[in-house]
Amino acid sequence: MLDPQAYLTVCRLLDAAPEQCIMIDDSADNLHQAKELGMKTIWFGSKAHPLPFTDAVAKDMQALAECAEKPSALV
Repeated sequence: MLDPQAYLTVCRLLDAAPEQCIMIDDSADNLHQAKELGMKTIWFGSKAHPLPFTDAVAKDMQALAECAEKPSALV
């Protein structure tokens, strides 16, 4: 699990609040931490499944592209 400061550093470098960011990862632990900071989360990978702290699941690149086409679904 990453240090939460790492996520906040990236947000600062992007000049974006965590609430303006989407974390895409294949690690449930990393996504849980990002969600606690206020980010939207997409669990990516063949083993991904809905969890209380994920806003979307993308099992492959096509599904991830569909998430990108419908960002309002993450709100």
